[in-house]
Amino acid sequence: MSALLLNTFYYILFTILFAIVFFLIFDKLMSSVDNQIVEVDGMHYMVPVFNGFRKDPRMIKDVGSVLVCESLAEIMNQKVKMNYPVPGAKSVTTGNSIFSDCYHPETGVMADYHSGEHYKFEGPSLYNSNENDFYDRHVIEEIKKEHITKNKMNYVEVPYLVDMCTWNHQNDNYDCKDYVDRGKRKEKIKNYLRDQLSVLF
Repeated sequence: MSALLLNTFYYILFTILFAIVFFLIFDKLMSSVDNQIVEVDGMHYMVPVFNGFRKDPRMIKDVGSVLVCESLAEIMNQKVKMNYPVPGAKSVTTGNSIFSDCYHPETGVMADYHSGEHYKFEGPSLYNSNENDFYDRHVIEEIKKEHITKNKMNYVEVPYLVDMCTWNHQNDNYDCKDYVDRGKRKEKIKNYLRDQLSVLF
């Protein structure tokens, strides 16, 4: 009888200790979760950010990024800096610096090219391994824009719709292609940049 009572006592003690340890670990994990409001297609979402437990999403590098920097340099008739860190902008996930594709120091213009992966998640890919990567990317983008504004700099975002798509008036939507000649892409990007810069200056 005493052995049964002793076993019951040990079982209850183990259960209590296990519950305490579990709740301590859970509390530690939850304390590392922040929330960030992200805007995607005009809708606002509250996105959890797990500090210290995740990596930043992989940087999307498209030939469009190169074309934007080349076009900006040609319009300004001056060199631009590529992959330039936005002053003070840090990822909430890792604390790493956040970069812009191009930076023109004389005017304080930062410019980025955004390919299709930036706007839609269609399952795991090279750049978005899961939905967390997709939403983390938007959190990083919002932080970037906040710091660009804070530093009194100018920002131009060049969406893939500019150079990879044409507006279909009959269907009221964009027709996009997987491949467009580099020269045509650059011409469209340069025209778009000129329009955006004329608004800024």
